This record gives sequence, C-alpha cells and structure tokens, in this order.
Amino acid sequence: MIPGKKELHQSKIRKAIVKLFNRSFLSGKFSLAVCSSMVTGGLEHRRPDYVFDWDIIRSSSLELISLEIYDKKIDGNAAELGVFRGKFAEKINIAFPDRKLYLFDTFEDFHAEEIVLKRMKFRENCIIKKGFFPETVNDIDDKFVFINIDIRADSI
Repeated sequence: MIPGKKELHQSKIRKAIVKLFNRSFLSGKFSLAVCSSMVTGGLEHRRPDYVFDWDIIRSSSLELISLEIYDKKIDGNAAELGVFRGKFAEKINIAFPDRKLYLFDTFEDFHAEEIVLKRMKFRENCIIKKGFFPETVNDIDDKFVFINIDIRADSI
C-alpha cells in the first residue's frame, strides 16, 4: 500500500516530535510518550468530550499522549505542577482513569483543594501535594509517564 498525504503528514509530524523530545523528559524517574496518530489498532479513535473546549491544543496533545502511553503499555502515574482551580487536572484525571494523579500546588485559597477535588471524576486517584515545589516531591518514589507543568515563569 502506498501511503497517502495524510499518512505522510502524520509520519513527518511524528519524526519531528521524536527529534525534538527524543522520547525522554527530565530524569530517569520521568518519561514522555511521543504521540503518533489518531488511529489505534486500525480503528479511528472517538475523541473524548474534554478535547472540545477552551484549550483545544493542550487538550488534543493530552489526548494523543495518553493514547500513545496506553498503546505502548507504559507504566507510571500522572502529575500536574500548578493546579489552580483544576480545569486541566480534570482532563488529566479523565485521560488516565486508572492511574494516580499527583496535584502539586500551594492551594493558598481556603477552599482550593475542595474546588479541585469536586472537578475530579476519579477522585480516589488524586493525591494532593500541598506546599512549595520541589519540597512536596521528597516523599514520592513513583514513576511518572505524564507531567503537566503550568506555573508562572517568575516562580521558577
């Protein structure tokens, strides 16, 4: 079968992403799955409702990365550094329904943790890590397959 324009385009995108990220992120404890295409097992994938929203680029990227992680059977948990009200954490929670989701934030607002947890479909998988990063990571010995870093540049 001769590849069509769509397959060639997907191949170019995948090669560019692999080149940019080189399939790894941060250190040995962290890994990044590179997304390939919307086709899994020869069947078109139905896009989840959370993709069609205010932030389609991040949501679509999350969708593709989670598909690749599950397709490649990569073990590990998910995390978000900088949770705020939990809008994107909610999407991560849905994308990884069977994995722990570590939520790192200062949660300075009195009701912030409660607001965030109310958004979560799989609340039992959420682990709140209240405080300042990186101190809040000291007691964690898990492997991570997905980490969303959403903090202000001046807080680094």
